[in-house]
Amino acid sequence: MNPIFNESFLSRFNTYALPVAVIWTLSSAGSMFLSSAPQEGYAQNEEGFFEIFRFGDKFALPKYVRGGKGKTVTKTTLVPSPHQVKAIFRSEEGSFVTIDDGRESLIVPLHGIYKNTFRLVGMNDEAAIFRGHGKNYRLRLGYQDNLETEQSVTLTLDDTNADGEGEWHTITHTRLIEGMNNIQNLLKTISIRDVRSGDKIAGFKVERIASDSVFAQLGVIQGDVIESVNNKKLESYADVLGVYNQVPHMKSICITVVRNNQHKDLLYEITR
Repeated sequence: MNPIFNESFLSRFNTYALPVAVIWTLSSAGSMFLSSAPQEGYAQNEEGFFEIFRFGDKFALPKYVRGGKGKTVTKTTLVPSPHQVKAIFRSEEGSFVTIDDGRESLIVPLHGIYKNTFRLVGMNDEAAIFRGHGKNYRLRLGYQDNLETEQSVTLTLDDTNADGEGEWHTITHTRLIEGMNNIQNLLKTISIRDVRSGDKIAGFKVERIASDSVFAQLGVIQGDVIESVNNKKLESYADVLGVYNQVPHMKSICITVVRNNQHKDLLYEITR
């Protein structure tokens, strides 16, 4: 009787069948180990074999992540939040509105503060006007209209982008304070003027900046229109002064500028 598995058969198995078996095993194991959820650009029923080459995306291995050098920054942004004005009461003795955010209803008197942010500045029979984050919000009676709430968003930024967009840099706290501890000296290194939209200030344009200015080291260049710092819109000279006074307490700084008609964030970690 001939043996079932002779040398010739095993040789052919090792040459042809074994690689297929290994690939199939890796495919199945990879699919089960990772996830059955579809990924962008891949169909739900895509062969698991291709998944094993996406470990970098799953586990953020530096070898596979774009750029290989990621920094994270927490940035505060405004997010729409639905609210409904459910009642408006107006009288000479006192006026107020009832406002609901989906979790609770609160009574806010005229000129009162809602959620430590929004001041009720006006009302009529159809709507209430709240002022917050430097702008007005009109909430209609009985409708779902948006206020905006501040939320912290953590971004991972590539510090190797060739065009500098979204770059992450560092500046020492000592250098920052040295460059800003004397406002008179600071004004000698940079000249700005307000840019207006109608009768409101929309930002401050850099007319002149010295190469050794601390702002130059923060990536600001001549011609930039500085719109906000750490999400604080600059709508008055008082806002500029307020940001100036907060700099010593900042852990990171994000300067949003308009450059060549495009918005750009200049992000810096303040190291100590």
